[in-house]
Amino acid sequence: MLLLMLTFCRQAAAQLNLDSLMKLDGWQRTGRLSIYLDHVGIGSPEFNRVQRYLEAKGTREDKIYLNYKVRLHQTGFPDARKDGYTAVKQLTDSVFRELGATGNHVLRADLFYTLGEAANIRFNPVLAFENKLYCLDELSTDPTGRFYDQSWCLYRIACDYYCFNDFESAALWASRAYHLNANGQFQILAEWFPKASSNLAGVAFAKTGQHDSSARYLQINYQLAEATRNKVWLGIASGYLGMLPYWRNHWDEAVPFLERGLTLCVENKLWDNVAMLSVALADCYLKTGQVSKTDSLLQLAKSAIYRQTETNPLMNPFPAFIGYFSLQSQLSLLRNDKQGYTRFADSAQLYESRQERVFSRDKKDLAEARMAVRHQALASEVAEQRARQATLRLWSVIAVGLLVVMLLILIVKRQKLRYRIRREELEHTRKLAEEKLNSALSDLKTQARLVEEKEELIGLVQTEIDALRAGDLPVPDAHLKRLEEIRSSVILTDDDWAGFKIKFEAVYPGFLVKLTHAHANLTQAETRYILLRKLKLTPKEMAAILGVGPEALRNVSFRLRKKLNVSDSEQLEELIERI
Repeated sequence: MLLLMLTFCRQAAAQLNLDSLMKLDGWQRTGRLSIYLDHVGIGSPEFNRVQRYLEAKGTREDKIYLNYKVRLHQTGFPDARKDGYTAVKQLTDSVFRELGATGNHVLRADLFYTLGEAANIRFNPVLAFENKLYCLDELSTDPTGRFYDQSWCLYRIACDYYCFNDFESAALWASRAYHLNANGQFQILAEWFPKASSNLAGVAFAKTGQHDSSARYLQINYQLAEATRNKVWLGIASGYLGMLPYWRNHWDEAVPFLERGLTLCVENKLWDNVAMLSVALADCYLKTGQVSKTDSLLQLAKSAIYRQTETNPLMNPFPAFIGYFSLQSQLSLLRNDKQGYTRFADSAQLYESRQERVFSRDKKDLAEARMAVRHQALASEVAEQRARQATLRLWSVIAVGLLVVMLLILIVKRQKLRYRIRREELEHTRKLAEEKLNSALSDLKTQARLVEEKEELIGLVQTEIDALRAGDLPVPDAHLKRLEEIRSSVILTDDDWAGFKIKFEAVYPGFLVKLTHAHANLTQAETRYILLRKLKLTPKEMAAILGVGPEALRNVSFRLRKKLNVSDSEQLEELIERI
């Protein structure tokens, strides 16, 4: 990690404001300091400036951290090899003792990650993986994941899962790492990190058979590479876009991507990718009958594998060797070279067993230890075992029976609870509907009473006028004006009808829409008549609400029956109910 971090961190170059740094909390200050010191390099003038400042004004933890970075640099890490692990282990142990039960989780995470990288240098992937998990556990105290090393740690754990062939876990952690940094929180790795994490997620999903998810993440990686015009990542992304159909045995579809990816990877000396893509492309040519093209590709693959081990000895070489020797054995078999087939097949098997031994050593040792303990226990309990079996079977049956009964009880209770909740919901809905209906009917009847009162008032005024005219007395203009105002007043205005329709729709959802759709030629008066009939109002109430006399109401009903092609009022009622 530290080698890669140094490479990418050197892209950022802003002098650290130490006064602002001191205002941060302890673990946040350590995180910021870790990024910056890796950028400037131990022993540089800028490092010396920071060191002098923190020795004068820093906390105990700041001084412990600075001293740790200097001593770590003195061990030669990360350039040291196997002999350097012991020195790094002694150093981190001493720093852990100095820290005690500190709450500075970033500092503790840094120590665990250093141990993990030292274990990688020692080529102990299990120990390295364990320490990275400890590192992640420390960094998980920050729920937002804003410290960029947390996202980096997720990615490195995903890489380890991939090496252990746990592709489901690798896909999970790599996709989480990608989305944690999706908003570019970690600026130093903002360009590189999304490509690396999305690429790993896509490859891991492909290995689990989740090809849609794989294609999505690989396309993300390719689009990021195109957007930044990064030839290195265009080569990697193109190559893996070819590997996806290759893994699915779609040889012709894979070839164009593999060819482009291989060309770019050779140009940029990405030997691990060159080895993989050369073998895959050669295999595609072999499967499609273009055997003559395979030899040069396999020579390129062999050269790339050895260059890879020379330039990056920490890279896992086993998959490249296995792929190379497996394909060579297939070619030898095709050419009837039995001796070559045996030699290459044995080499492939040798590297497969080496990979299994390196990446499953602890699991194998643990399984053997458990087996030995179990064997010893069985040897001492043989006499009792037969007697116990009957008891165990009985208790097993009882336990299973109890579990089934409990499960049935839980299912029944859950169903009852579901039905009860559903009944309560329906009852509540019904009550709300009734309340809305009662409110609507109440409003309509109130309007009807107002209309009746208007009619009565008109009758009284008309009676007075008739009495005056019968006695040959002059009718005052005020009486005539009052009568005209009462007659011309409309109890139910358009706004009243609009409000009524809202209430009606609450009681009978969709009725107006269905009515309009089925009978688009209805007049406004006929539509209002149907709505009032739907509410079961009497003819008197309907006439009062509509503001018409009984005869006019009968005329509306007659025209409506004729338009709807029904013979009588009962058929009209049935038609309205069916809407």
